[in-house]
Amino acid sequence: MDITDQMDSFREAARHLWNVYFWRDAERDGSWNLRDAFSEVYVALFNSIVRFHLPESAPPIPHLWDPGKTVLAQYQVVGNFDRLVLMINRDKPASGYWDHPTQYVLSSAVDLRLIALFDWDQLGFRDFRYFRVRIIKADDPDLVDRDALAEAADCRVEYVEEKS
Repeated sequence: MDITDQMDSFREAARHLWNVYFWRDAERDGSWNLRDAFSEVYVALFNSIVRFHLPESAPPIPHLWDPGKTVLAQYQVVGNFDRLVLMINRDKPASGYWDHPTQYVLSSAVDLRLIALFDWDQLGFRDFRYFRVRIIKADDPDLVDRDALAEAADCRVEYVEEKS
């Protein structure tokens, strides 16, 4: 089931609320507590805009303080073009370095699963331009189990039912 429109609405709502109502106070005060308070809103937005239209078993998005370990296996991120540009993390498990030498993949040759929205700044202005994803399958075995950043505008998101 294609949920790209709902994901775009969620990204825009989260971006707007952070940048208009939270950013300046969080940046001025250096307040991680305000980031954490916003995370409650972020999860509620996801539940209201994305999960509302999905089966009850659909998982919620992790809080912003989650260290990126939770992979949302039911949310598959698919490139809109034959080649998908990615910033791939150099380490497994992921570190703060997104400079693996592979810079693009064939969309048909990878299986990407959503972790979260990503932005470089935790307390400043946020664009939520990227999906943080885990590479589950790839033609290049070195890429499997690495985290990557994909431009949201270059992707669609599919909800995939778990098979029991």
